[in-house]
Amino acid sequence: VFKMAAGGRNSREDSAWLVSRARESLKSDPHAAKAWLITARTLFPGEFSVQYEAYSVEQAAGNTTGAAKMLYDMFTQFSDEAILQAEVQKMTSALQSDSRDPDIVFYAGMFESLPSSAQRDVLLKSAEKSGNAVDHCRLVLLLLTRFPDTRPEHGVKLVDTLLDTEKRESLPSPVNCYRKLLVCDTIPLVCSSPDIDVSHKQLYRWLQKAMEFYVCFLTQPPAREGSKGPVLSSDKSPLKRQGSVFGGLSRHATIEGLSDKESIVPDPWERLHELMMTIGCRCGWEINMASLQEERSLADKWQVYRKRGAWRTS
Repeated sequence: VFKMAAGGRNSREDSAWLVSRARESLKSDPHAAKAWLITARTLFPGEFSVQYEAYSVEQAAGNTTGAAKMLYDMFTQFSDEAILQAEVQKMTSALQSDSRDPDIVFYAGMFESLPSSAQRDVLLKSAEKSGNAVDHCRLVLLLLTRFPDTRPEHGVKLVDTLLDTEKRESLPSPVNCYRKLLVCDTIPLVCSSPDIDVSHKQLYRWLQKAMEFYVCFLTQPPAREGSKGPVLSSDKSPLKRQGSVFGGLSRHATIEGLSDKESIVPDPWERLHELMMTIGCRCGWEINMASLQEERSLADKWQVYRKRGAWRTS
C-alpha cells in the first residue's frame, strides 16, 4: 500500500499518511479507521502524532477505558508533550470537580478506569511537574486521600512544602491559600495516620498554625460585596453538618488562589476542637473526656478548656 522507510527520513511522512487515511475513514467506517491507526501505532511506536491520533479516536467514540489506556501509555513515553500534559491536567482537574458536565465526567471516568498503580503514577508525576505550588499541593492531597498508604512517605513532605511556601511568600495574614490547605486538609490527614512518626515539637507547631488560622478566619468581619471577610452560612445551608455539637455552621471567605468551594470551612470551631483532640492524643495529653461530654453548647465546650482544664500535659 505504501513504501515504508523505517528509520529513514520518510518515516514521519509514512506515519502521517497512515493518520490521514484513518481520518478519512473515521466518519464512514470507524472500524477501518481504527485498523489504520493500529497499523500506524505498530509500525511507528515512537511517533507521538500517531499515538495521540489513536487516543483522539477512542476519546471521540466515548471509550473511557481505551482512551485512558492510550493516554497513560503516552504519559509514560511522551510526558514532556504540552498537548499531552493538558489532557492529563483535564483528567486530574475532573477529579476535583462536582460538575456533571459530560466532558468532565468523561475525564473523571478515564482516571477511574486506570489501574491503581497507574493512578498513583499519574498523580505523583503530575504533582512533580506542576509549576504552581497550589496545584502541586492539590494533586498531592488527592494522592494522600485516595491512597492512605502513601501518607507516611508524602504526608509530612506536603506539610513542610506548605509551611515553607507560605514563609517564602511572606503573606500578611494566616488566612491564605497555603495555610488553609495546610490546616483544613493536610494536617488532619497526616495526624489521622498512625504510621506517621511526628515529633511533639512538630505537632505543637502545627497546632499553633491551626489556631492562628481559625481564630483569624472566624474573627474577620462578615463579608460584604467586594470584601474578603468570612460569611456565616444559614442553618438551612446544605453544608450544615447534622448533629454537630457546635451547631453545624460553615464559613466562607474569599481566599486568593482557592476556588469558592475550597474557601468554605464547615464547622470551623468543631474542626479546631477535633484537631486539638487528635494532636493531644498523639502528644500523650490526659484528656478528660467525661467533662467534655457534660457540656452541650459551643460556649460551654470552650469554657471547659478555659476554667476547668480539659487536658494536662504529662
